[in-house]
Amino acid sequence: MFLENVITGSDDECALVNAAKTAFPNSLQLYCMLHAKDNVRHRLTTMGTCTSVREHVLSLLFGACGVSEASCETEQDDRIAEVMQYIRQQNVDAVAYLQDRVLPKIASNNAIKWREAWVGQRHWTNNNCESVNHLLKIEVI
Repeated sequence: MFLENVITGSDDECALVNAAKTAFPNSLQLYCMLHAKDNVRHRLTTMGTCTSVREHVLSLLFGACGVSEASCETEQDDRIAEVMQYIRQQNVDAVAYLQDRVLPKIASNNAIKWREAWVGQRHWTNNNCESVNHLLKIEVI
């Protein structure tokens, strides 16, 4: 059936993710890495992490050689180990946040892009999602 291989994408807005899962129960979800990066930046800034450490963490996660750009599971695992080691060495209290909130989204996106080549092999961003969210909200209101 056509709707069995649906992949939706969002900025992790819970209502939109839940609606997509309700409409397409077997769908996969891509998360916008631009929004994920902004969320990590905000969290680390709020925690008082110094700029150089914060920017290095962002590079390890989202840079050209970051976790979100890994080309296979082994490379992803190595890059995750590198960022977690750095976080611990710098005494940044973000281990649970990264393990529970950020890394699962990156790993999910990577798994989708490795399995579905048509998605593209770069980390996914949802430039159009903001427009779609806006239009949906206008229609609902």
